[in-house]
Amino acid sequence: MLEITRKLGLGSLNASLVSSALSNATFTAGSNNLPTDAYKTVSRMYIGTNFPSGGAGGDILFPDWSGPKWQSGAAIVDWGEHGWLGTPGLSQPLNELQIIANWRAALAAYTAYTFYPGSGLGPGFQMGGSGHFGDSFWFQHNTASGYPGLGNSKLVSFITQSSPSNVTGYASIRGVANSYTSDRAMLRFYAGPRHALDNSAVGDGIELGGTTGNRWELRGPLIQEQKQAPGSVSCPLDFNAAYCVTISALASNMTFFTTNRQAATTNYEQRVFVIRSGPAAISATWPAWAWLTSAPTNFGPAQVLRLSLESVGPGETNILASASLGADPTTVPYDSDATNFFARANTTSLQEKAAIDAFVVALKNGNVWPSLHAVYPFIGSTSSSQALNLVSTNYTITWFGTVTHDANGVTGDGLTGYGDTGYSPAKGLMTISSAHFSVFQRLAPNTFYPAKPGDTNKSGWFLGSSGTEASWNSIGNRVSSDGQWNSLAISGPNAALGGYPALIGDYHAGFELLNRTNSTGMVLYLADGTIYAQNTGFNSTIPPDAGNFTILKGGYYNNEFSGGNVTFVSIGLGLDAQQANALIAAVNALQTALGR
Repeated sequence: MLEITRKLGLGSLNASLVSSALSNATFTAGSNNLPTDAYKTVSRMYIGTNFPSGGAGGDILFPDWSGPKWQSGAAIVDWGEHGWLGTPGLSQPLNELQIIANWRAALAAYTAYTFYPGSGLGPGFQMGGSGHFGDSFWFQHNTASGYPGLGNSKLVSFITQSSPSNVTGYASIRGVANSYTSDRAMLRFYAGPRHALDNSAVGDGIELGGTTGNRWELRGPLIQEQKQAPGSVSCPLDFNAAYCVTISALASNMTFFTTNRQAATTNYEQRVFVIRSGPAAISATWPAWAWLTSAPTNFGPAQVLRLSLESVGPGETNILASASLGADPTTVPYDSDATNFFARANTTSLQEKAAIDAFVVALKNGNVWPSLHAVYPFIGSTSSSQALNLVSTNYTITWFGTVTHDANGVTGDGLTGYGDTGYSPAKGLMTISSAHFSVFQRLAPNTFYPAKPGDTNKSGWFLGSSGTEASWNSIGNRVSSDGQWNSLAISGPNAALGGYPALIGDYHAGFELLNRTNSTGMVLYLADGTIYAQNTGFNSTIPPDAGNFTILKGGYYNNEFSGGNVTFVSIGLGLDAQQANALIAAVNALQTALGR
């Protein structure tokens, strides 16, 4: 500073005068005897200049081979003449900027800015210019010139830290020479610590393999992905799913074909498919593959098929197939109650069998089964199969009017169609302290009719027990006088369940469960997950003239039909919270398994 004030002609050190004098000025510093290359680097440091136009500015210029340096030996320097664009000494020199650390250097971005949505990128560093510049990155050789052995590159390590005791883990990669004469180096992978200097293992570090010339080398066990898939009538064998795909048969007649192969004469792919028949027998139809073993056209029940496919070109004819068949110890026979129901319903669909079996098992595991008197899963797409009670041979539904029966359950016409279960609360099965009924309504009803002539309100009851004014319950979609069908309703003045009137918010298609476990309160589990509890004020009796539960009709008036699509109904004793949740989960899983 004293030298600056002397050159500026300042008699004494004054910050204001110095600042004013330095403004818009360029200063040189350092020796003027530094060597210059043929491309004429600057010979000393310039502060406050403008590069490249000259004059005053905001730049600092350093001569080649110089730059900021620290006492430790750390530096940032521009290595002049590290290469040449053309003839050495006669063309532009190609310099190399070096950032040199005495021991270690860190590049870190500690500011926790918002991460980019969709990519997960946040604070960090970009490597390479944005555009087509050809800039590349390499990890330099780690052995001196003339090294007698096979050389290696710098070590690139990834470090983890875990647990309260901060256990450190290491994974590394580095290049290793393949031979003394080849320019094909190997890329090697390591787990655990690796020595940065001589590439030896440290502690329990091991080599996992990598490239070797023109091939891959793998060391140690190889774990490949397995995925599970359902087996339908038309069953794809997806090469893009996983190396091994386990298929659980859901149809007795299955036609197989491959998908998502990288089919070309230069490509080879192998996949393994494990096909489990389950408790049923399977009839299989295969494409025109080249079979290396006999093609299994029939197998099961309780058998597993290992199918190995090798793709050597386009088309199914370029598949090499081999198969082996054996007993499947994982096969669990259908539940006996489910099997009994299959026989009564004449169920042949493996999808329906698997869905019903899983549903029965879930109800038994959740301790719900003993509390059920009637369960109607509505499978089979016929009026007779959709009339059957899953729990027992009692309470078979009698259908009236126009009801549509298909894979989605039963749908009313809103005018004449309904089903009578033959189950009445007055028959001594329900009690004033233990009762429930539930319904899964798949779609919002679109057809309602007046409760009685002249009514401005309309109702569509999915399930209910009809009777006199003092002896009915219903659950369904109740409509206001403006014609907006938007409220779920439970109604019933003095019967085993419910109170009249009770409108429970917006209607949601799905599963509704009305449950009573004491004589004064009730709980309604709604399709949107809401639990509506009324703990008092619902004193109940069971009138002797309470009518049977009917599906797609209910309520006090005998003409309150529904145009809804009902896919499940249950009637029985009251359920505790754990049982109720088990029933809800099982019913939702059943609808998913049946594709509803």
